[in-house]
Amino acid sequence: MAFTLKKKISLTEVLGEGHDNSYIIVRPVPYNEYKKLNDDLASSDKTASEYAFDITKERFVEGKILQDGEVKELTAENLGELPGELFLEVFEYLTGKISPKV
Repeated sequence: MAFTLKKKISLTEVLGEGHDNSYIIVRPVPYNEYKKLNDDLASSDKTASEYAFDITKERFVEGKILQDGEVKELTAENLGELPGELFLEVFEYLTGKISPKV
């Protein structure tokens, strides 16, 4: 049986104050895929941040971000407009870091 799990991650920690309603929802990496993920990372020519961005985009479900006083939709296509350190943080959550309450 395959499970469809989703993880909601607050973006406040990375984006700072004023982003309390900003979040991203991703499909976490299942245990059965960890080895392949680690092997792919070890053999990849990509930087850690490029790899983290690609995995985040691949596992992206939905998101919202506060911009100019309005809550805007995040999409897989506009993720690249967010700060790079965000993807390293999301990657940690994808691979097992405990998410703070959102």
